[in-house]
Amino acid sequence: MSHAEDQVISDISNRLKSRNLYKTLDLAEFGADNGTQRAKLRKITKKFGEQLDVETVIIDDKAAVGIYAEIGGDDERMHKKLHILDGKEPVEISKLSRLIHELEPKQQFTRVYFAEKGDRDAARK
Repeated sequence: MSHAEDQVISDISNRLKSRNLYKTLDLAEFGADNGTQRAKLRKITKKFGEQLDVETVIIDDKAAVGIYAEIGGDDERMHKKLHILDGKEPVEISKLSRLIHELEPKQQFTRVYFAEKGDRDAARK
């Protein structure tokens, strides 16, 4: 794959082989305030517009992580949920505990990936 005619495939393959991976910048690094993060993202988008077009800089704003989430009807992953025996029926713990229920919503975050470490460092300033 590192000798593929497709430049994208060749580049990614060579990067993986040489461990020259994209460098990550998590916008949470600039604080928890959404407005501050959005302002920094606008600056990055403006400064790295050309690299965004050719994907040497990539913005991922669809990532989310959660501590706990009720699966619902997903029987395949039912074993990953904690059920409490309430009377005769097992009840999913988030229905019984307000604390666990509060942990259910996933937190969204935005990361920017840079092909070059120097670009990431410049974006931090």
